[in-house]
Amino acid sequence: MKNPWETGEVYAGIRSAWCDATSRIDRVRETTDAAKFRDMIAWPDTQKTVRLAAERRLRKIEKGR
Repeated sequence: MKNPWETGEVYAGIRSAWCDATSRIDRVRETTDAAKFRDMIAWPDTQKTVRLAAERRLRKIEKGR
């Protein structure tokens, strides 16, 4: 599984990623892809509040289908 929190930018050979809960929740709000939500929920270092936000958004998207 690819890290869903990577920004896609590289600094000095190191890939950057969103680390704090606030940035990750903002990312959840911007995402509309159900597969990305599943990756966010399954990623082991995802904070509980972020995981809950992603689960809520995923349910909302799946209900809308």
